[in-house]
Amino acid sequence: MADNDMLLAISEMMDTKLKAELQPLKNDLQTVKGEVHQIKLYQENIVLPRLNTIES
Repeated sequence: MADNDMLLAISEMMDTKLKAELQPLKNDLQTVKGEVHQIKLYQENIVLPRLNTIES
Protein backbone atom coordinates (compact mmCIF):
# COMPACT_ATOMS: atom_id res chain seq x y z
CA MET A 1 0.00 0.00 0.00
CA ALA A 2 1.42 3.37 -0.96
CA ASP A 3 1.94 6.13 1.57
CA ASN A 4 -0.79 8.23 0.00
CA ASP A 5 -3.27 5.36 0.23
CA MET A 6 -2.40 4.83 3.88
CA LEU A 7 -2.78 8.52 4.63
CA LEU A 8 -6.14 8.58 2.86
CA ALA A 9 -7.34 5.56 4.82
CA ILE A 10 -6.23 7.12 8.11
CA SER A 11 -7.93 10.37 7.18
CA GLU A 12 -11.20 8.60 6.40
CA MET A 13 -11.05 6.70 9.71
CA MET A 14 -10.45 9.93 11.59
CA ASP A 15 -13.34 11.65 9.80
CA THR A 16 -15.67 8.78 10.67
CA LYS A 17 -14.58 8.80 14.31
CA LEU A 18 -14.91 12.57 14.55
CA LYS A 19 -18.42 12.56 13.08
CA ALA A 20 -19.48 9.91 15.58
CA GLU A 21 -18.03 11.91 18.46
CA LEU A 22 -19.60 15.19 17.34
CA GLN A 23 -23.13 13.90 16.80
CA PRO A 24 -24.06 13.89 20.52
CA LEU A 25 -22.78 17.46 20.80
CA LYS A 26 -24.90 18.51 17.83
CA ASN A 27 -27.95 16.89 19.44
CA ASP A 28 -27.29 18.68 22.73
CA LEU A 29 -26.90 21.99 20.91
CA GLN A 30 -30.25 21.53 19.18
CA THR A 31 -31.84 20.83 22.58
CA VAL A 32 -30.32 23.98 24.06
CA LYS A 33 -31.52 26.05 21.11
CA GLY A 34 -35.06 24.81 21.66
CA GLU A 35 -34.90 25.56 25.37
CA VAL A 36 -33.62 29.09 24.72
CA HIS A 37 -36.57 29.66 22.36
CA GLN A 38 -38.95 28.52 25.12
CA ILE A 39 -37.27 30.76 27.69
CA LYS A 40 -37.59 33.77 25.41
CA LEU A 41 -41.30 33.07 24.91
CA TYR A 42 -41.80 32.66 28.66
CA GLN A 43 -40.09 35.97 29.34
CA GLU A 44 -42.13 37.70 26.67
CA ASN A 45 -45.49 36.24 27.65
CA ILE A 46 -45.21 35.85 31.44
CA VAL A 47 -42.39 37.86 32.95
CA LEU A 48 -42.65 41.11 30.99
CA PRO A 49 -46.41 41.61 31.54
CA ARG A 50 -45.92 41.05 35.26
CA LEU A 51 -43.05 43.52 35.37
CA ASN A 52 -45.21 46.05 33.56
CA THR A 53 -47.96 45.50 36.13
CA ILE A 54 -45.52 45.98 39.01
CA GLU A 55 -44.14 49.09 37.34
CA SER A 56 -47.63 50.55 37.00
